[in-house]
Amino acid sequence: MKGIIVDGHCDSLNEAYKQKKNLDDINLMFNIKIAKKPYLQFLATFINDEILKDNINNGYRYGNNVINYFYNQYNILKEKYNLEIIKSKNDLENIDKDTLGILLSTENGGIIGNDKENIVRLYKKGIRVMGITWNNDNLLGCGALTKKDTGLTEFGKECIKVMNELGIIVDVSHTSYNTFYDIINISKKVLATHSNVYNIKNHPRNLSDNQICEIAKLDGIIGICLCKDFLGDNNVTIYDIVKHIDYIVNLVGINHVAIGTDFDGVEKEDLPTGINNVKDIYKIKDALKENSYDDESIYKIMGGNYIRYLKDNI
Repeated sequence: MKGIIVDGHCDSLNEAYKQKKNLDDINLMFNIKIAKKPYLQFLATFINDEILKDNINNGYRYGNNVINYFYNQYNILKEKYNLEIIKSKNDLENIDKDTLGILLSTENGGIIGNDKENIVRLYKKGIRVMGITWNNDNLLGCGALTKKDTGLTEFGKECIKVMNELGIIVDVSHTSYNTFYDIINISKKVLATHSNVYNIKNHPRNLSDNQICEIAKLDGIIGICLCKDFLGDNNVTIYDIVKHIDYIVNLVGINHVAIGTDFDGVEKEDLPTGINNVKDIYKIKDALKENSYDDESIYKIMGGNYIRYLKDNI
């Protein structure tokens, strides 16, 4: 799998579902038509807080609809594009130079509703990475934009334990500071699929040095998000992505940083100059090379770190 690209987060499945588009529609930022193989994409099912307004269990119903839409798409497109769903480390062995892998994830623990058994049901449907919150508070804990950071709820702690028992990896992106540390104290499998460095850009969605170190202690990975607001202040370019990568490499080493684009979760105007969709992700490789990263280091950042982590944790 030398040369594989792995993207730890995008919302293109949700966009496809909402607009009833195929996953090879070139208007999606991530689409399987233009992704250059070998490629592995984490496809998130995102639960917007609006969905939960009337009924806390609407998230589970909506999430199921999105996941079912994915499987319909998979059955239609799998042979044409040589798609492989990744549910275990054995599935990773099936990825070769002509394969596009898909790993199913969720964003916002609102997808669980108020029933822990829904985590088991989602695992059976192929979910292997689960985000705990989005920006606001939910039944599990506090989000990054919380007004009162009380951390994980008791229900949230119970849910994390179920995820650990099943082997679901916990995604700490979008969690509040205290929720993050509550998760770290419970879970041994932690990723930040799309988060950046607070010391470069002061934003509540970004991670402090200590948080980055705690993730690294668990052999976890931080996927650099391509949202301009999390990267820099003015005229944000690909080289701002490299700044965040450099910082994490210098702080905790080359094995704990990757890419988490947030394609289709970010508007095109909110992406760095020069990046519009999945075909532009290779420009990050070029920028890393310009900044004196060797081939092995570039491989790790662009995909190898995630492959190693998944082999050990799913």
